[in-house]
Amino acid sequence: MVDDAAGRAHPKLPELLRRGARVLAVAPHSDRRPEGTRATLHLDRDGQAGAPRGRLVLSSREGNRTLSLAGDQVADAWSDRLGRALAGLRDPGPWPEDTSLPDEVSLSELLARTGTGAPGSAPADRRLRAVIGQAADGPVFVDFDQDPHLVLAGTIGFGKSVLLHGLVGSLAASQPPDRVAFVLIDFKNSSSFDCYRALPNADVFTSGDANRLVSRVLTALVTAVEERNSALGDGGLIRHHQLHDSGELPPNAQWPLPHLFVVVDEYATLAKTVPGAAARLAQIARLGRSAGVHLVIGSQRPGDIDPGIRSQCVGQMIALALNADDSTRLLGHGRAVALQDQPRGRALLQHGERSAPVLFQAGHLLTDHRPLESDEVRVRAAWPPPAPALNRGAINLADSPDVRWITSTVRARDEALRRSMREVRWRPWLAELPLSLPWDEFTPEPAPPGDGPVLLSYGRADLPEVLDQRPAVWRLGAEHSGNLAVHGTDRSGRSTVLHALLASARAYDEDRLRVYAADFGDRGRLARAASLLPHAGLVVDGTESDPETAALALLDELAEHLAARERAGTLLASRPVLVLLVDGWPSWLDCLKNASAQGRRSARSGAEVGDALARLLQRGPSVGIHVAVTGSIADLRLPPGGAWRPAANAEENLYLRPAQVQDYAAVLPLSAPNLPSGIAGRAVRHATQDGSTPYAVQIASPLLTPPTAG
Repeated sequence: MVDDAAGRAHPKLPELLRRGARVLAVAPHSDRRPEGTRATLHLDRDGQAGAPRGRLVLSSREGNRTLSLAGDQVADAWSDRLGRALAGLRDPGPWPEDTSLPDEVSLSELLARTGTGAPGSAPADRRLRAVIGQAADGPVFVDFDQDPHLVLAGTIGFGKSVLLHGLVGSLAASQPPDRVAFVLIDFKNSSSFDCYRALPNADVFTSGDANRLVSRVLTALVTAVEERNSALGDGGLIRHHQLHDSGELPPNAQWPLPHLFVVVDEYATLAKTVPGAAARLAQIARLGRSAGVHLVIGSQRPGDIDPGIRSQCVGQMIALALNADDSTRLLGHGRAVALQDQPRGRALLQHGERSAPVLFQAGHLLTDHRPLESDEVRVRAAWPPPAPALNRGAINLADSPDVRWITSTVRARDEALRRSMREVRWRPWLAELPLSLPWDEFTPEPAPPGDGPVLLSYGRADLPEVLDQRPAVWRLGAEHSGNLAVHGTDRSGRSTVLHALLASARAYDEDRLRVYAADFGDRGRLARAASLLPHAGLVVDGTESDPETAALALLDELAEHLAARERAGTLLASRPVLVLLVDGWPSWLDCLKNASAQGRRSARSGAEVGDALARLLQRGPSVGIHVAVTGSIADLRLPPGGAWRPAANAEENLYLRPAQVQDYAAVLPLSAPNLPSGIAGRAVRHATQDGSTPYAVQIASPLLTPPTAG
């Protein structure tokens, strides 16, 4: 069958026809049929041969015989089904003819052979590429100058993690530490990346770390990518590699802006465990292309990877053994299925969906120990039965000689940079909040001069979205804030928050601030600390013999201030700011109820006491009277249906450690990793009036009194 012009004009074709060969030639017109053609079949679209339109006309070479034929055609629907069935097929190109690859390849030998790194050597290759294995025709490189991201997928037990380790080791050995840095995230419930913890330009995060820590790092990475792009734009640069080509630092950028590799092993587990991780990684993939931030994603199944990430990583893909569906989803063809019967580490590298894949053996890091026996059980139904899997054991890299010389080489280069006064600051996130924060190690927000708002600091806020840590502040004043509710279980740090507010209040005089206190949760220590302030108002100690009378007196005084300020109706009437600190909301309520039942102070009813509380909570902030209360989630929703519930009247909330994480499910608009757990004094601040994103706070413990139990 001949279907092109060159074939129809081939000089040997007439000879074949004369010798009786049966040749079917396809031509756009009868004038272009091959020489020696004896019969012609053409489609008569217009009925020019006297036959109905659309018939097939068969004519002899001499033209003395013509037949009109009805073609045995297929329906349009059949053609449509066939076309759709064939639409997913791709031509992967020829399979390498020589597939005699070694079963194992040493990464250190590859580095030495290619000159991209060797023990004690200086990096010789300025291209941002990494040798990762051996193909039939030589070493195989992943080129991050050409394509910034990489997706690597493979069934468990076939060497996916080995390849990721080799990629990191190759980059670390071939590039100076001021040019590359690594964020290594391993969620395989293992510590396989721990071998790189000694690298000065790498940080390792595993499934054993708190999810809030991983979430915080990913959030900071998104911010860092945005800041990098902004800095490059200010310097008139489009892409990060231009920075190293020019050698000039753009304005507002911090040298050296190294290439940052975010390497994830077991993406699906990370995405399920850390809410928001998939969205942040997708942002990094989209924005990092020009900013020098590279994403390397390892997963057992390509379908588990977020589409937003996959769309940014089609330039470079590596497949180990996969089933047919996953192979087609990643590469566009099913050739990775054949790798199931190959040695561990056998893989395909493909650039784009339409390029030919390259078969190679991944380079591995040498280990001083025999591979550990794997307890994995895998059942496969296939015919013919597959060959036994080769070398499927896990690899222990704790004492790898390759890792040792890579680490020593990188650390030597890093020390040389430090001696040359080029300190490498590559981490785009701040250190975690401390587990405890003594008051003498905390710098509160200074008091604004004049008639500005009253700023009472109570801890250090962590803001990874803006790469900053600053004092957490309760802003007070008629135009600035509302009430504060401190939620938490016993010994979570509730009383410590109020002590911190008292310590911060010492920066103000009585013309700007007056503090009242009702201590029903700190065994009298809050009351004693409040009474030491020079601008203290009434203080109620719940441990005294008759707290009911003092509690009603305190409520009456604040109610009178509220009424007087509302009558005055001027901003000046809101001075000084009045603050009531209530530690132990349920006991405070019980005390007021008992006083009402016993007829204390003009025998007001319980309803009247409730109305006074409601007015204080709801209308007090508008005239400079604010309330801070402590209690559990259930406590601060008391009384049920009451208008004076703190939970319904607090514009600012602090959530400390709960009795159970589920307690916050209905009230805290945060994902689970950000919930405070296990750390006394660690809170999440959520404000309703300013629309800010909730953030973590470590409460500062003041030295005014001994450590509190609340």
